Amino acid sequence: MGSGKKFDLEIVRGGGAFVCGDAVKISTLEEANVKAAREIVIATDDDDTNIMIANIIYAKYNKTNLVVRIDDQTKHDLLLTNQCYIINPYIDSIAQYIQNYRRKEKER
Repeated sequence: MGSGKKFDLEIVRGGGAFVCGDAVKISTLEEANVKAAREIVIATDDDDTNIMIANIIYAKYNKTNLVVRIDDQTKHDLLLTNQCYIINPYIDSIAQYIQNYRRKEKER
């Protein structure tokens, strides 16, 4: 959805918002209303960018309701808060596979 600005904002099912833009800019975060957000998901394809965005949001808004994608486990300590929920698509997909496998084994 083009808004004439450098980012797009879409309202998604459940009343949330999806924002595409330069999230390291405070103006983008303000426009996305992160101050009022109940949960914030940060999931670019770059760990360093995700960590920077999470740290900016934590430092500026004292938000700890962050879900942050970090693929490299050695970078977890770079977050300013340990109250974030970290997702790793590779590890999460393996965990889901194991969970599904165990459930199917129990059904046999």
